[in-house]
Amino acid sequence: MAKSPIRVLFVCTGNICRSPMAEAYLRHRVASKGLSPYVVADSAGISRWHQGEEPDPGTLTVLATHDISGEGLRARQITTRDSEADYIVVMDRSHQRSLPPACRSKSQLLLAWTPGRAPNDEVFDPYGTNRFEEVYDLITPAVDRLLEAIAEEHQLRSDTQGPDHGKMV
Repeated sequence: MAKSPIRVLFVCTGNICRSPMAEAYLRHRVASKGLSPYVVADSAGISRWHQGEEPDPGTLTVLATHDISGEGLRARQITTRDSEADYIVVMDRSHQRSLPPACRSKSQLLLAWTPGRAPNDEVFDPYGTNRFEEVYDLITPAVDRLLEAIAEEHQLRSDTQGPDHGKMV
């Protein structure tokens, strides 16, 4: 078991669409598997355009449709301190190039976690297009696989009383 929480940071452009959606979904999955003491999700944006704002209404609507809380999500800009995250997961290659150097070396594209996808596939930006449900459909299998990989790598076991109790996630 991990001694301190494993920190996962999702990064997109303004931190109001893709990365907060991935953060909220990972939080939801972590809680449902009883792994909240072991895995912490966060998100940030390359830009500070929306700093302090809630996610885009399209993101919040999709999360609510899937009974996932968007509470407490606020846009912020990535900093060098974010290099302390264990996993830095970006939505597209432009985000990778724009990361602070200390973060860039440990970053990976989110869709690289999706089985059957090319490792350089990107999650498109739904801002202004109202394609938030499509983005959710891209993000969720990748986040699920990322969580499985984290659980395997760090030997995390579920603390829930359901069918996963005492088993590797």
